[in-house]
Amino acid sequence: MRLTSVLCLLVGNLSVGFTSAATLPTRSNDADNGLAKGHSKDQSWTNWVSTWSTMPQLTEPANLPPAPFNGSSAVFVDTSIRQSLKVTAGGSSFRLRFSNVFGVNNLDLTAISVARPGNGSVGTTSVDGSTITAVTFSGNSSFSIPNGAQVVSDPINWPLSDDGTLSITTYLAKGQSGFSITSHPGSRTSTYLLSGNHVNDQDFTGGVRTDHWYFISGVEVVANDDNIDAIALVGDSLTDGRGSTTNQ
Repeated sequence: MRLTSVLCLLVGNLSVGFTSAATLPTRSNDADNGLAKGHSKDQSWTNWVSTWSTMPQLTEPANLPPAPFNGSSAVFVDTSIRQSLKVTAGGSSFRLRFSNVFGVNNLDLTAISVARPGNGSVGTTSVDGSTITAVTFSGNSSFSIPNGAQVVSDPINWPLSDDGTLSITTYLAKGQSGFSITSHPGSRTSTYLLSGNHVNDQDFTGGVRTDHWYFISGVEVVANDDNIDAIALVGDSLTDGRGSTTNQ
């Protein structure tokens, strides 16, 4: 079994880790569902596995975006957010999950792109321009996530390698009203913020750095191996990577 998911929620002094059941493949014995071993080409069953996850949290005031991306009544107005992450198991295609679980207002995603980081490493401002791909939701480039909800993108049909890296750029034209937003403060990778729509830009020149993840909460792959599953961990902040070196 391969570790594919670590999620942490701070409850008092205990960090509880879990993966949403919606992100995990649930399956019976092959003999029960009529599928032979090695059924990866059977179109009736797709092994979507969570290969990267982070626990959505209500963003504390100290972890809201820095100026000028934190206004008097909303955050991230006319802002592009470039975030990077490293997955565990690769796959033939993948999809992204965005969360508005703690938002009290809708989260309007105006445009999103995904690409491979320019040097293959997390925490960089640049991407490989030839890999920039628009992210859609039921074929639409924009999507409004209701408060308390999440959304999963359409599949992105290019292969993702084991231990591969992704750079995700999100543009919010109207930002999100209020200051109750969803994030994960202990990102362990650097995020960059830039005014305007820059989802198709190769480099975030002049981007403001902050070491938090905002809104992105999961990546799922169509696993190359049908025997790959995701597991969940329960632990303190060390489980979440506290003390590790950022962007490593």
